[in-house]
Order: sequence, then C-alpha cells, then structure tokens
Amino acid sequence: MYQIQVITPPEEEPVTLAELKAHLRLNDDSEDVLLSGFIKAAREFFESYTGRIVLPTTLRQHVYYLTGPVYLMRGNVTSIEDFYYYDAEDNLTELTEFHEDTISLPACVWLDSYPTTSPSKTPNAYVTFVAGWETIEQVPEMVKVGIKLLAAHYYEQRNSHSPQDLKTVPMGFKAICDQFKTGLVGDWGQ
Repeated sequence: MYQIQVITPPEEEPVTLAELKAHLRLNDDSEDVLLSGFIKAAREFFESYTGRIVLPTTLRQHVYYLTGPVYLMRGNVTSIEDFYYYDAEDNLTELTEFHEDTISLPACVWLDSYPTTSPSKTPNAYVTFVAGWETIEQVPEMVKVGIKLLAAHYYEQRNSHSPQDLKTVPMGFKAICDQFKTGLVGDWGQ
C-alpha cells in the first residue's frame, strides 16, 4: 500500500489565463478567478487520470511495508529528494545509500539490504521526489489542449442542473489523457 501527498505544488499552470480566454473567445476580466480555478482543476484531473505529473511538483509517497523496491506511483519523476524510515525504536532515520531509477516507468528506489522497521508506525517509510516536465515549454501541446478542453467544459457546464451528463468529461480530453496514461494504478504490492 502507498499514499501520495503533494508537498510543493507547481509554481504555475501549463495553460495561462490568456490562453484559456482565447480558447473560450472571452474578452472581459470578470471571471478570471473562476477561470484560473478551472485551469488548476483541469490540470489536477489530468494528473489524477493519467498518473503523470505535468509541471515540477514535490510529492511524498508513504510506504507501508519497506521490504523491497519502492515503485513511485507517478509519472515524469525527475529526482529523488529524500528517503526516510522509522527504525525499530520508532526513530525517523534517513536512508542515504539507495539506488534509483528515474528513467523507467514507474521510477523506483531500492536498497542493497532492508532495515528493520517500526512495528508501531504506519506507514513506516516515505520517499520524497519531484515529478513533472521541467518547464512549460516541455509540456506537450496535446496536454495543454486537453487541459483547455476540460477547463472550457467546466466553464460551459457550471450550472447545477443540465440536460447533459455532468459526470462525463469531453471525449477530446479523454482521448488526450489516454495517450499519456501511465498505468500506475493499484498498490503494486507495496
């Protein structure tokens, strides 16, 4: 089992307010706050649906059983920041000698030998890592289009009552997400 927590969110969104307003053909500033929220929500939905982080985000993956390799369950991992575990005396201890593979999907960290962990702390280890394309320019245009499509859908379908099924997402967005899905679902035995 694992749990992932956002430690530091991205500093900016992959789609600007001006880009979304141009997509929607909007000229006034009266709904800028609302539109900015839709951009953020669309990016978060893309990340959740695909398992792939868009822009540099620091994440912490909590590990319940430190008995083998730790597969990092988000795509686009660029670096491992730290690796800690609770020892048998419940002391938080940093692991400094570990191996990492941030090229493969999923990224992975592992040890030559595994320490005895706390029987009373759950989860008993965590890995902090950074994931995401390093700059907005590196984010594929297809991802940006998908985020604009979903943000536009949120804007156009914001009423509480609609003849449309509001549980669905635009087919174009889903088709784009399907191109970037990582398959990182489930606990992978962790």
